[in-house]
Amino acid sequence: MAGIFFFDGDCGLCAGAIHFLRARDNQGRLEFYPLQSSEALKLLPSDLTKELQTAVYLSKKNPTKYYLRSDAILGALREIGGAWRGLAITLGLVPKALRDWCYDRVAANRHRCSWKKPDAL
Repeated sequence: MAGIFFFDGDCGLCAGAIHFLRARDNQGRLEFYPLQSSEALKLLPSDLTKELQTAVYLSKKNPTKYYLRSDAILGALREIGGAWRGLAITLGLVPKALRDWCYDRVAANRHRCSWKKPDAL
């Protein structure tokens, strides 16, 4: 495993994103845990486990650095490789403030939509 992606375990949109990432992680480089899990409580600072609108990516190459919000998504995409790595690199050229603004808009409204949560995470 090369990285850990933490997400809101009660969010259907988040669950769909995890399903998407797992299906494309052919080498099994990522682990996934809800922010509400015991793993998150052990590995993350407490302020990150309380802020459920923030996705967190923890690279095992640098376990002291936490990637948040849009950086977390780009970190996970880079890790699964292939064309997704290229997309992450390209999207990384967009200013972080703009990427995080877009991320925040989706995160703030994700519970308003009736996203179906996949049965198995």
